[in-house]
Amino acid sequence: MQKITAKSFNDYRIRLDGLFVGVLFVLVYSFLNVAFFEPAVIRVPQIIEHQVIVKVPVNLNVNDKKQIKCLAENTYYEAGNQSVKGKIAVSNVVMNRVSNKMNHINNSFADTPCGVIKQKVKGNCQFTWVCHDKKPISNIDTYTESYKVAENVYLNNLNDVTDGAVFYHADYVDPAWSKIYHKTVQIGQHIFYK
Repeated sequence: MQKITAKSFNDYRIRLDGLFVGVLFVLVYSFLNVAFFEPAVIRVPQIIEHQVIVKVPVNLNVNDKKQIKCLAENTYYEAGNQSVKGKIAVSNVVMNRVSNKMNHINNSFADTPCGVIKQKVKGNCQFTWVCHDKKPISNIDTYTESYKVAENVYLNNLNDVTDGAVFYHADYVDPAWSKIYHKTVQIGQHIFYK
């Protein structure tokens, strides 16, 4: 066994102190490198602006599905080239007529969307596509969007963007009846009245 002298003890102490300092340095360096020099991954929530439709499970009967289909076809043919808001507006007019049931021209609106859409006043169709040869649906994406709009308007999941309008016309015509009603809004190429 080796006898530890003061000189040899100091040698061991220096070696141990050096080892301790070395280990301490490595630990501190590793911590600092990870904590301060490594880029931290911070997840910032993205704000995506979109309309949220809260759907409550609804059991649609055969008649509801028929009414939604009529509303979707009308939306497709009347506003297929319009924005989603324009499609909503056209569907709102139909549903406002169903709710309103009173019309100064013929004293009443039909009480279903299909009835309103197919209604004639003095032999004239209320929606021009109804009286013309119906063309087949050619743009399935536009029809799908029209159907979703019609379904949500029918189920009252969307607000009325027309302020209660029951009439509208394209902005490139000026019908005589537009003078007797109050203009509520213009959305896309349609002007709405009540």
